[in-house]
Amino acid sequence: MLATSRWRRYRSGVRFFGGGDEVGFISVGQHAVGVIALGQNAVGVIAIGQVARGVVAVGQLGVGIFTAGQLSLGVGYAIMGVGGNGKIALRLVPRLEPPREYPPCTNFAAVQAGWGDGWVDADMHEEADGTLALYADGQRLPLKIAAQLIPRAKVVMRTKAGNRVLAHVRRMETCFIADKLMSVPKPSQEREGFWTWLLVRTVFLIILACGVWVVALWPLVGELAKLFG
Repeated sequence: MLATSRWRRYRSGVRFFGGGDEVGFISVGQHAVGVIALGQNAVGVIAIGQVARGVVAVGQLGVGIFTAGQLSLGVGYAIMGVGGNGKIALRLVPRLEPPREYPPCTNFAAVQAGWGDGWVDADMHEEADGTLALYADGQRLPLKIAAQLIPRAKVVMRTKAGNRVLAHVRRMETCFIADKLMSVPKPSQEREGFWTWLLVRTVFLIILACGVWVVALWPLVGELAKLFG
């Protein structure tokens, strides 16, 4: 009885292997449609082809949820293209920077009192004469910045990272010198233009999701309904 039922199901149009214009569980052909589809134009849950559309799509042009190819459009993940996340791709899902680890800090007064070298939390500013100075609690610190650090420090100041630094301060003969500088960038959500860029990325992600549904997933659902209906 079971064998007869399976035979009728096969005769009614469900095929394990498909090709051409026929839908199959595994489909191979120029226009391949199935759960697993391999062809020049492939539509499937797993689709591999020159133009591949599906949940997992691999091809020169891949459109779906997880995609890879010379140009891939993947809502979830894309390799070489545009996607929610991805590798060698324009990522549309924003990612907050992981928290950075910094050395323990002291204050300049402690270093000045002879308690040893230490890292001091400070703000770096460029004065009117072009020199760099470090400030803490609104007061300029009476120290020098090592000459080899100045060119790089000026470059960092011109970025959106901000002026906050950790300066390693030590006594050198009769004065104090900052011989190391560590930038403490602003959190990404506090940087200029972050929320505008977030809105743009969100809009493009919604557009991408709608496009993937129309171009890849909706046709796949329709073809699988024919296979299993």
